[in-house]
Amino acid sequence: MAEFERTFSEFLVKYEAARSEISKVVVGLDDLIRDIFVAMLGKGHVLLESAPGLGKTTTLEAVASVIDARFAKLTFNANIMPDDLTHIVSPHEVGLRIDPGPLLNAEIFFANELNRGAEKTQSYLMSAMEEGESYYRGERVRLPDFRMVIADINPVETTGTYQIPEALADRFLMKIRINFPESAMLNRITASSEDRKMRELELNTAFSTAELLGYASDIFEWYRPYTKEDSWLVKYAGAVISWIRESGWVVRDPDGVPASPSVRGAEDIKTVARIYAFFDGSRVILPKHAKRAAYPALRGKFFLNREAIAEGLTHDKIIATALSEVPVTERVT
Repeated sequence: MAEFERTFSEFLVKYEAARSEISKVVVGLDDLIRDIFVAMLGKGHVLLESAPGLGKTTTLEAVASVIDARFAKLTFNANIMPDDLTHIVSPHEVGLRIDPGPLLNAEIFFANELNRGAEKTQSYLMSAMEEGESYYRGERVRLPDFRMVIADINPVETTGTYQIPEALADRFLMKIRINFPESAMLNRITASSEDRKMRELELNTAFSTAELLGYASDIFEWYRPYTKEDSWLVKYAGAVISWIRESGWVVRDPDGVPASPSVRGAEDIKTVARIYAFFDGSRVILPKHAKRAAYPALRGKFFLNREAIAEGLTHDKIIATALSEVPVTERVT
């Protein structure tokens, strides 16, 4: 316990320093910043859903800066091919010059408007990040141990977009929604925007990527008992998944079998719940952590059928109903 408390205190000091630095250039996105760090500690990727102009790129650049990570952004469209992720071709005095592309030059890769990209490019991106390798000039290249895809989809402008396939959506640890700010926060953002534009700030580093990987490993070990088959968390996460699959509100395959969410959804509830517990300084994962984790862990992992859409249901409403219907029947320890 002493080691846990010491490590948590050390992490908290660094995390608050990171937030303080990020707040120099970003206002009103504290929840997004926290959840990006949650995903980092869970060694996962993030799917963002928001309208344009809410500060995503600035936030991600700031996060990369405070953890001393390289950042790259690529805005997707139907013409972006897998080679565009790994190669940059530019005119040169003698012919063309080929340099490593954004996927090979970043620990944090922002796939802007991923749903505008062709399916094969979307799949190549996630496959490369999960497997930790790609190709450059025909040679296999290892990607950094610390790597993260943060992809953005615009739910408002749907012209020229492709639905992200279930298999691809399933690979994101979390799906985070960024809501338009309420009036008081909007006024604060507007009031500070000109001041932020006037300042060209270099943010101080609070973490290294190696430190974050170290914290991730420590957290996994501390909460390892919750990964066992007989733990209440494993049973609870599985029961929530089963309830959603059998709810009658999700798309089914041609044989009538619910297509989603998959087992990965239960795994991701466990992963996010343990990071939420750590952020609370709790050595024990509580039901409140699992229930809070279910929303970002599951909202991108199942598709609503026509009946659910006609009834005005949303992913979050279905998750909330599942959480209210599925009891925690085992003793929480």
